[in-house]
Parts: sequence; structure tokens; C-alpha cells
Amino acid sequence: MEDKKTDLRVLKTRQALRNSFIDLIREKTFESITVNELCDKALIRRATFYKHYADKYDFVVEYIREQITQFHLELTEEHPDTTPAAYCTKMFLRFISFVEQEHIPLKAIENHLFSIIASIITEEIYSDILNYLESYAKEQAPVPVDTKILSSFYSGGIVRLATDWFMKPQTMNLDDYVAQFQNMAAIFEAGLAANHS
Repeated sequence: MEDKKTDLRVLKTRQALRNSFIDLIREKTFESITVNELCDKALIRRATFYKHYADKYDFVVEYIREQITQFHLELTEEHPDTTPAAYCTKMFLRFISFVEQEHIPLKAIENHLFSIIASIITEEIYSDILNYLESYAKEQAPVPVDTKILSSFYSGGIVRLATDWFMKPQTMNLDDYVAQFQNMAAIFEAGLAANHS
């Protein structure tokens, strides 16, 4: 019984910190946010924060990883038989949608931290796509190139194009932008299939 209470307390603490982080990042840059502010807004003690995280960077890394893991679970449950191209397109759209739905201003992380976060996101997407491709190759159809190379290609493309969408002047609407990514992924996948046959 005590374990369940402790688990519930931990879950509530982490959720409070996530909600507070999203609120704060809408108002100021990540570098200007302090652990004190985060704890005050979440109504938790600093000691509680440091029981779970080494620092605010550690907190952000875990937050990003949780979001990607959650999306992966949702995607595989809803679309278990999706193709690699369709899967990566959904990952791309999810990345953009997350930032837009949470109303996170990119200027809040537009400094050297952005490259760190982009690297974390790329690595997480890479791992997720690699797991997906290896499972796809076993259960549905062979993948005609090394799954690590293909995972690097897709994860790098997803992060770079999503970054361009936010950081550069937009010349098309989001639906068209996603369609361009989808077409590219489908063409690449068709080329791989042709080379394999």
C-alpha cells in the first residue's frame, strides 16, 4: 500500500514539474529558468526535485524521452502495420505538433542549448525508428539497407526539417510541408524496394 502511495506521489510530482516547465518556457528562455522557479511553480521542494533529477538539463532530457516513448506507444497501437515511410512521416508530424500544441516558443531555446536538445531528440528518434525497422524487418518484410543507416537518415531528416519549419520563414502551410516529407519518404522507400527486388 505504501509503495502505491509513493508511486502516486512521484507521478504527481513529475506531472507538476512538467506542467510548470511548459508554463515557464512560454514566458522565458530555458537558460533563465532556475530550479527554484520550477519548484516554486510546481509547489514542490528543491530537495524533492533533486531526488529525481541531477539538474534542469536532466529534467528536460527525461521529459523529451517520455514524450517520444508515449508517441511511439500510441503510434504502434493505432497503426501496427504501418510502413517505414508512413511511420517516419507520423514521427515528423508528431514532433511539429508537440511544439505547436504546447505553444513552446522556439526562441525560448534558440541558443547553444537548442543544439543539445536537438541532439537528444535525434538520438531518441533514431533509437525509436531503429527498433521499429528491426521489428518490421522480422515480422513484415526485409529492409534492403542496413537498419542503422536508414534510422540515421530518417531521424536526421525529421529533426532538421522540423527545425527548419520553426526557425526559418515558412513558405508553405503545414499540410503541404508534411506532404512534401511524406512524398520524399515514400520515394526513398520505393527506391529501396526496387533495389532489393
